[in-house]
Amino acid sequence: MLVCLAAGLVAAPPLRASDQLRLSYRAGLVQPGDVLRLAVAAPVDVSAVTATWHDREVPFVRDADGVWRALLGVDVDAAVGAKPLRLTGARASGVSVASSETLTIAPKAVRTRRIRVNPKFVVPPKSEMPRIERETKLLNAVFRTTSKERLWALDAVRPVEGVAAFEAMVNAARA
Repeated sequence: MLVCLAAGLVAAPPLRASDQLRLSYRAGLVQPGDVLRLAVAAPVDVSAVTATWHDREVPFVRDADGVWRALLGVDVDAAVGAKPLRLTGARASGVSVASSETLTIAPKAVRTRRIRVNPKFVVPPKSEMPRIERETKLLNAVFRTTSKERLWALDAVRPVEGVAAFEAMVNAARA
C-alpha cells in the first residue's frame, strides 16, 4: 500500500502482526478431491473475509470465537504444484487487509477398475437429450454458485460408526 504525498510517494508503515490475516488449515498433503477447512485470524475491525482460489471467490463466516472459517474444495482434476490463495479482509474504514498464501497440490494415485456395460445403459436415446442438456445447465449453474452463509457445522460427525469402506480401501492401498 502506498500513500501519495505532494513531495512524492512514501511507503506506508509495515503492517503489525495484529493487522494481518493469518491462515491455518489441517497439516498434511493437499490433494485433488480434498476439502479443506480453512480458518483465518483477522483484526477485530475486519467485517468480511474472502479468499480467491482459481479465479473463484470463497466467502468466510465469522464464528462466535472471532475466527473466520470456510470450506475450500480442491478440484478432482486440479493440477499438481503450488497454487496461490489470496485472502482479503474488508474493514469498515474502507482500507482492506490482504495476504497471499500458497497451497501445494500433491499428486494423488487413485485405483480404478474397468467394467464393461451394455451400451444401452451408457448411451442415452436421442429423445432424452433435451432433458439431459437442461439438467446439465442447471447443475453447472449450481456448481458455480458459492453461498455466503455457512451451510455446514464444525462438529460434523460420521453418519455411521466405524471406518467407511472407501477409507478402508485407501488405507489398505497406502499400506
